[in-house]
Amino acid sequence: MQVIVKARVPIIKFVEKKSGVTFDISFDVDNGPKAAEFIKEAVLKWPQFRPLCLILKVFLQQRDLNEVYSSGIGSYALLAMIIAMLQKV
Repeated sequence: MQVIVKARVPIIKFVEKKSGVTFDISFDVDNGPKAAEFIKEAVLKWPQFRPLCLILKVFLQQRDLNEVYSSGIGSYALLAMIIAMLQKV
């Protein structure tokens, strides 16, 4: 477990031991349910959205570009960029 002190909202980072998957939990954020619904709608609208997100997240992670606090791209920003691209296709 790691607490990100410099974040705009309180964030606790976890790593699931068995799989090594990392995830963040943020607190005091009002728009979480809205953001989750937005992503669910995108997954339903564009079948290619989910695999494209996963591939790009791995690509960024392999290059240590997946953390905002270290000048990388956060998950939600990445998802928003992918949605913007899919809306134009």
